[in-house]
Amino acid sequence: MGRMITAKAPGRVEILGNHTDYNEGYVLLSTVSLQTTVTGEKRPGNRCSVYSRDLKDRVEFRVDSFRKDADHPWADYLKGVIQQLQRAGQGLGGFSGEISSTIPFGVGLSSSAALELSFAFFLQGLFGFEISRLELVKLCRRAENEFVGVGCGILDQFSSGFGRKDALLFLDCRDLSYEIISLPADLSLVICDSGKRRSLVSSEYNRRRRECQQALEFFQAKIAGVDALRDVTAADFRRFAPQIKDESVRKRAEHVVFEDERVEAGRDFLKRGALPELGNLMRLSHESSRDLFENSIPELDFLVECAYRLPGIIGAKLSGAGWGGATVNLVLAEKTEAFSRGLKEVYQQKFGNRAQTYICSIPDGAGFF
Repeated sequence: MGRMITAKAPGRVEILGNHTDYNEGYVLLSTVSLQTTVTGEKRPGNRCSVYSRDLKDRVEFRVDSFRKDADHPWADYLKGVIQQLQRAGQGLGGFSGEISSTIPFGVGLSSSAALELSFAFFLQGLFGFEISRLELVKLCRRAENEFVGVGCGILDQFSSGFGRKDALLFLDCRDLSYEIISLPADLSLVICDSGKRRSLVSSEYNRRRRECQQALEFFQAKIAGVDALRDVTAADFRRFAPQIKDESVRKRAEHVVFEDERVEAGRDFLKRGALPELGNLMRLSHESSRDLFENSIPELDFLVECAYRLPGIIGAKLSGAGWGGATVNLVLAEKTEAFSRGLKEVYQQKFGNRAQTYICSIPDGAGFF
């Protein structure tokens, strides 16, 4: 037995940059003050026991011998992190731990990345290995790609690991360079959970990945030096896109190419304090997700449309993979309560069920208590 270690990691929302990350593009993102916490201690031997307080479920397995378990799918994220740490040469022993989270699952706030990051930091605190924050972020992404089986980009893990208090991150997903841009103090984030759940391990998400790859291969045959869709300019798209035979592939490419432009413009507007212009880009981003990437649903569209009619709104859009989940709203801080109340009221009138809202601050990224 050893001393107790507690680690935490926040959820995240993207303000702009939907599905640009695995196309090596740009994202404007933020942490949110909903987080996952892991606490525990070493135990003799090489068995671990982890309890999820929220799921009221316990898993036990050997750290040197484990496999996926359909009865406890949440534990795949932990096993993937352990596997990647071992591949990196880190020796792990037995431990016991407890996980709790205020991040709603399946909403688009990166509950999985927060679980991976908090667990990775917990193990680092427990066993004292030296791995940089960036390497832990990359390792957690590989855990989700290779063990869990979700082809996510690095956006979720990076934002949970590198978020900065009261600021947005502008992230270049190709080289992971980033810029910290302070957010005006009179703004808050309001997350609105539609109540419609989706799973990232889905045919639709992986189909979008394949369609983006098909679009990339098309443009690579037309233009030299294109390594990812982020290298396709708006002029390139307008010139060559009419030749794409598959309409779905063309639409996915159009979304990604112009979404990258919106992220870069959004960064510049934010630096200048041009908040209405930033809010308009969020609206255009959502419309592109709805019409071109086709990863929205009527409930999310309704929430975004209504948000722009409520007092205090700067910008609104879906957040995360889509096909359910939540919207992110940039709102004047003094109006957040009225905004949240108004959004819930119109949603219940329309759909007959209650949406959940979260008024969030922006915390620092993953670490220890």
